[in-house]
Parts: sequence; C-alpha cells; structure tokens
Amino acid sequence: MKKISIVEIHLAIPKSAVSKEVIAALAEVGFRKAKWFLNVTDVRDEKMSCNADTPPTGHDIQDPGMMFTTKVRVIQEAIELVKKGMTVLKEFDVYGNFEIEGQIGEGFEAYRAIDITTELPGYKIIPDAPAYENHIVWRGKTNELPTNEQIIAFIQTQFGFSPHQIVDFARVQVAGSDDMVSRVATVYQPDAKSVFAFSQKLNPTGIVQPYAYEIGERVMLVGEKE
Repeated sequence: MKKISIVEIHLAIPKSAVSKEVIAALAEVGFRKAKWFLNVTDVRDEKMSCNADTPPTGHDIQDPGMMFTTKVRVIQEAIELVKKGMTVLKEFDVYGNFEIEGQIGEGFEAYRAIDITTELPGYKIIPDAPAYENHIVWRGKTNELPTNEQIIAFIQTQFGFSPHQIVDFARVQVAGSDDMVSRVATVYQPDAKSVFAFSQKLNPTGIVQPYAYEIGERVMLVGEKE
C-alpha cells in the first residue's frame, strides 16, 4: 500500500452525547466519516511495553462514544476544520476533544508546529498525549479478526514490546456477525526515526489474519475547549 503524507483530524465525543443531530451537523462542516468506539483496551505490560510507565492516556475521553475523521492536505485547513467542528459541539453543549495528526508517508517532511495560542485561541493543549504513533489496522467481521492476545504476541515477537493500545471501531454501535470492524493496534513512539524503523521492520508473517495496512503519524496537537 502506497503511503502518502497527509493531515488527519479527529473529533471524539462520549457515548452519551452521540445523536443523529450531532452527526448530521458535523457532517455539514466536513466531518462525514463517523465510527463508534466498540472497545478500547490499554495494554499495560511493564516487562514488554515500549515504556515501563503507564502509557499516555491524557488524550482519551471518558466513556468514548464516536470518532469523527477527515483528511486534508495542509495544516491551516485542518485548523479551520477543528474550529468548525468544535463550534458545532459547543452549540449542542457536547464535550469533545480534537487531534491534528500528520501521516508519515512518501515525500514526508517534518510537519510544522501549531501555536495553539494564536491559531486556536480559546482552546488548550491536553497533556500526556503521545508525540508519534504507529498504527496496525485489521478489518473484517469480528470472527475474522485476530484477538487482542494474538496481536500483542505478534508485535512482541517482532519488536520485543507490546502495543500501547488496541481499539475496535465500527459504523454501528453494536457489531453483529456480518458487520465490518476495524481493529487498530497503536504503538506510541518518541520520534519520526522510530516510526520509520517500525514500519520498515514490520513483517506481515506470524499473525493468523494479515493486517490491512500500517501507518505512522506525528501527533501535532491534542486539544479541548478552555
């Protein structure tokens, strides 16, 4: 799969705030891809994890319900979309947080820093968020996906550490036997060099079901309303 460098924006809201009205309003301002959080598993293995301490979880909302995603080419467009999306949430009196990330692919250059004070006034940075990430993504019906235990063992075998988090997403709140699910294993990384090294070393053999794709990202900003 050819990798390209692109800017990705996520808005996350709690389960109690999900409604048809909120989904429709966010779609109108550009957030047309909406998926439910089915399951969020933080992997805390002191012997095998990338870091021995609790992994960064400051960017995770309580009772995660739905994530809205869109992609653009330039950071400035991402900033404007965040403003529009967060304004919608404010109008509905819904708490949410946002992430602006840069996928690291072909033609990658270091994404510029975002000055939240001047570019996103009225918002604040959420501390304890990772700076870089690798994601390995499986897609299929629930019975076609590798288990969390199989994924952890697969990554441990190749790298000597565990993923930090495994999350299931779907377009339905409760996945039936015929619904498609995305199972995403995430490894937090300290820098772009580590992201590239992970991607280059990752080998698709040794897992029962092949993954759909792997991507690396720089987490440029995780924020919420002040």
